[in-house]
Amino acid sequence: MMKTQSMLLIGLVFISCSDLNIYSDDTIFISKSDSQLKITNQGNNTLYYFIVEQNTVATINWAPGAGEPYILSGKTVTVKYSEIYGLKTQIVNDDTKVIFYYWIASDNSNFTVKNIVIDL
Repeated sequence: MMKTQSMLLIGLVFISCSDLNIYSDDTIFISKSDSQLKITNQGNNTLYYFIVEQNTVATINWAPGAGEPYILSGKTVTVKYSEIYGLKTQIVNDDTKVIFYYWIASDNSNFTVKNIVIDL
């Protein structure tokens, strides 16, 4: 009985300390922890992105382009919550949401911007 309880406790500690997978498809894999997002580019092309606090997005004039942060194919970036546009002066709580915009820029200006709403 004691061994079972110890194994259960170890499992719960491991789960609570590990990253939480919040989104995955053929192009990206996103996980989060208490203070950051980890974003992996699983596609074959460079992925551009912009992350903004959900309530802030209506107050900014933004358009996607090739000048945004990017992730090379097969690489992972870590974005601290304090680096997300609109969250620098805000306290992250259970109601905090951000929008993760991402796209693949090509030689022409025709590209599709996708987005994911992430609960922090």
